[in-house]
Amino acid sequence: MAGAGADAELVAAVEAAASGPLGDAYRITEKAERYERVGQVKDEVVALLATEEGPAEDDIKDIFKSLEKRIVRGRILAGEPRIDGRDNRTVRAIACEVDILPKAHGSALFTRGETQAIGAVTLGSTRDAQIIDALEGERRDPFMLHYNFPPYSVGEAGRMGFTGDESGSRALGAPRTRCSFAERGRIPLHGTGGL
Repeated sequence: MAGAGADAELVAAVEAAASGPLGDAYRITEKAERYERVGQVKDEVVALLATEEGPAEDDIKDIFKSLEKRIVRGRILAGEPRIDGRDNRTVRAIACEVDILPKAHGSALFTRGETQAIGAVTLGSTRDAQIIDALEGERRDPFMLHYNFPPYSVGEAGRMGFTGDESGSRALGAPRTRCSFAERGRIPLHGTGGL
C-alpha cells in the first residue's frame, strides 16, 4: 500500500522506475553504501517523475518509502535471509563494556553491529526524587529514567527534542530497569571503608 490518497498511476510509475534498482540496493550488505544507493535511486525516481504540473516530490517520496517497506517485508515473509546473511532466528552478538564513564556510579557501553547504546547510573538521596505534579496531586518518584534517541544517532536528520518514540521507550524500559534496584528503605547498608 502506498501513502494515503496516492494516485494509482503515480504508484505504478514509481514502482516501475524503482522496484528493480531498489531491490538491488537492499542486497548491499554494507549499511552506509546501501543507504547511499537507496538515496541515489530515490533522487533518480524523483528527478524522473516530478514536474511542475505533475506529481509533487513529497508524494513520490511517500510512495518510494512505502515501496522500500514492501520490499524488505516481502523478503522477510518469504523467509529470505537478512541483508547481512542471518536468518530470522539469529541474533547478532552483543559486546558489553562496564565502567567506561569515570564520574558515574555505574556505566556500560553495549555494541551490536553498528549500533551502540550507553547506560549510566547515578545514585542520589531521597531529596533528589523527581517531583511529579499529576491530576491526583503531587508525588515523588525516586526512580528516573532518561532515554535519548536523537535522529543523528541512526544517520537521520530531524528535529532535536523529546519525541513520542522516546516516551514509549521510557515507559517500556522503566519497569524493567526499576526492578534492578531495591525498594526504598530496604537497601542493605555496607561499610564504606571510610569513603
